[in-house]
Amino acid sequence: LSLLPNPFKDDVTIEFALSGEKVISLQVNDVLGRVVKEMVTDSKLPAGKYTFKFTGDAPGAYMVIFHIDGIPFTQRVLKIK
Repeated sequence: LSLLPNPFKDDVTIEFALSGEKVISLQVNDVLGRVVKEMVTDSKLPAGKYTFKFTGDAPGAYMVIFHIDGIPFTQRVLKIK
């Protein structure tokens, strides 16, 4: 899971690659745990490289939560003015 640039002003690019077919969920939460954006919800995706963009509503910290076959991975991203 790659988040670039971090911190970001306009948008952040979220990239990941799958070596085989996997069930994926990808969402962005604010620091209070509220879902800000759901990008993928329990979708079976084939092998390949995937790219998503996130802009964020306001400056601050966000948590990018990525589930691959039910295993969670979380990374923090920061939006600046």
